[in-house]
Amino acid sequence: MQRLYSTFPAAWPGLALLMLRCVAATALIAYANGGAWLSLTPALLLEHGLTVMTAMMLIGGLWTPVAGVVQALLELYSNFSSSAAADLNHMLWAAVGFCVAMLGPGACSIDSRLFGRRRIDVRHSGD
Repeated sequence: MQRLYSTFPAAWPGLALLMLRCVAATALIAYANGGAWLSLTPALLLEHGLTVMTAMMLIGGLWTPVAGVVQALLELYSNFSSSAAADLNHMLWAAVGFCVAMLGPGACSIDSRLFGRRRIDVRHSGD
């Protein structure tokens, strides 16, 4: 993760990235709730399960680049698999997913705690 992002922004930029991740997750949850849960086929169950897991990963900031790309792919799939004409909302949320993947998680994330830079203090014993 450290190779993908040189820094995990804190303060206002980190808060903005947290808000962006939460908004992206909200779109995924709204999409999952809009589905037909009563007629679950194995494919639909897999799609909804992947949607909910991706939303949880985005909220927590765990594997953010993967979660952002998965969100974009889910939105693109829902856009092109529907019988109606192309829906611009799904395209917009796919773009948000790609943006989350490219911008990174920020300091308020599990990725930051797991993969962020560490400060190493080397103390000289003065022998």
